[in-house]
Amino acid sequence: MKQRLLNTLLITVLLGFLWSVFFIARFLLEEEVSTVHLHVPEEATFALELDGRSISSSILTSTLFETRDEEIIQLVEEQLAKKTTKETPEVSDAIDYLSPVIFFQVPINGRTLNGWIVSVNNASAFQKQFSVPGIVSAVHDHIGVVFKLPVRLKNKRSIVQKIASEIVLKKGKSPLLSIPKNEKGQIIRFYLSGKFWGSEFERAFSTAQLALSDDALTLTGVLVGEGQLAPKPKWEQLKPKGFHLSSSLLPPSAIDSLNKLTSDYGLILPPLSGFSMNYFGTKIITHSGGVIAVPQMELLLHCAKPFKVDTLLNAYQLQDIFKYEKLKGKLHWDNEDLFYKQIDERTIYVGINETPSLYIPISSQWLLAKGSITPLLAVDGGKIVQAILEMLPIYRSSQAWARSMKDVDVSVKRTKKGQVEMSAKITMQPGKKPLNELLKFMLTSELID
Repeated sequence: MKQRLLNTLLITVLLGFLWSVFFIARFLLEEEVSTVHLHVPEEATFALELDGRSISSSILTSTLFETRDEEIIQLVEEQLAKKTTKETPEVSDAIDYLSPVIFFQVPINGRTLNGWIVSVNNASAFQKQFSVPGIVSAVHDHIGVVFKLPVRLKNKRSIVQKIASEIVLKKGKSPLLSIPKNEKGQIIRFYLSGKFWGSEFERAFSTAQLALSDDALTLTGVLVGEGQLAPKPKWEQLKPKGFHLSSSLLPPSAIDSLNKLTSDYGLILPPLSGFSMNYFGTKIITHSGGVIAVPQMELLLHCAKPFKVDTLLNAYQLQDIFKYEKLKGKLHWDNEDLFYKQIDERTIYVGINETPSLYIPISSQWLLAKGSITPLLAVDGGKIVQAILEMLPIYRSSQAWARSMKDVDVSVKRTKKGQVEMSAKITMQPGKKPLNELLKFMLTSELID
């Protein structure tokens, strides 16, 4: 009882301290304009900026003060109790984590060099902390850069050191300048350039930003190609139900990788130009062939060349894995059926409904994902299977996290010649806040210790 009161008092003091830190930090940093992003080199192929001030402000206000979520407070209390038996690690004051922290990549000798740019509080502490083997660092006027030196570039240390020194000394034409700064709720923004999905996306660059509101996380971005971005042909898709996913962004490398996995079973998948899927969950069934997981879905496959569905379903290896009996128009287990159909010479269908509902999108949609994500974790296998799954912390926490989300809406579509727009939004259930639920997931999933 005394220990419980002591822990409660500790939490109260901690919340009060965080409340004070929040207002002091916000006051101190309110008028300060960070220039960290200006030091990202122009030749960077990737840059991701985390806005420490916005993230800290959102966590403190949403998670601890606006909602006063008792579940989170209890979880934090339990974590504190666990940590009391462990040695407290030394915390360095070298880096100002309330300022932006940027991870970036630059090419060097045909390889990729990973680095971080940060705002430095204490130059001496920074130099001491990063004067270790395998690390190259530089600091000047409160700007610090850290490179992790790859093994294959060990003999290029002096070159990498020169790059680090140049980055902290000058402000260049940063790729992040093309992305709006300090938009409402913005916590992350990133830049990516290079070759995407084969020659079609060659010499392209992409920018995006992640913003947080009371009930949603929103990602918006644009991909611009310096060459040609040909429009994708419109093709039939399944009308969205359950959790829906449709895509024509299928790089050949992805199909090759998938075929490498299936080739061990003697299966070679046809080249695909697109697919459309409605997913409703997974059913675990026990029959004469053993225990089988049957996906509750509708799946439409668009093949790049003419392909017959019988060619795939007649493969003895596939029948041996999934233990189905192939009848006319359906795959049969003892008490379960999946229907299949040849829609046209290049399109095949497999699903729980005999006749799927199809439509042709109005716009040139390259990727669409929408609906509730709870079907992805829905498993129907009886009380025994459910009891086994419930014993897994990651499954329980993932289920709770999925239930906290109302729906997901992701779209990638060509808006004009040479440009593609991307958007993604996760909307929470009434009364649920994005950061609260994410923190609960992290604390209960045992992914962090």
